[in-house]
Amino acid sequence: MEKSRIAIVLVVCLGLLGACGSDSSGSKNGTSPEGGAGGGSSSSGLPTCDATCPGVLAAKCTAGPTSQSDCVSGCEAVRMSQCAAQYGALYTCGGSSPKYNCTSAGQVGLVGCDSQTAALWKCLSGA
Repeated sequence: MEKSRIAIVLVVCLGLLGACGSDSSGSKNGTSPEGGAGGGSSSSGLPTCDATCPGVLAAKCTAGPTSQSDCVSGCEAVRMSQCAAQYGALYTCGGSSPKYNCTSAGQVGLVGCDSQTAALWKCLSGA
């Protein structure tokens, strides 16, 4: 999968994380997930991609996924990538009621988790 698609997937994955404060990255939305098919948690303790994606999609970020299937495939790719630790840190920050937003670059992020979001995007970009 190319890096730009992985970045989109990362954004989807970020949506799985919860809110932990306010966002200063120019967010457009602050939506919470409504659940979704395949809800619950994975064996890693993180929400499944199926459960995370409705909230991610609701943020309607310009650089985010455009469909449930796009979101899920991207999310799963990020979870299995070399950036799994950063993904986990973002989820930890997000907590049990994540709120998704859009960064100034149009990427999906989690409200109040700016440094964790940035770390994940940095990892996914290969920087």
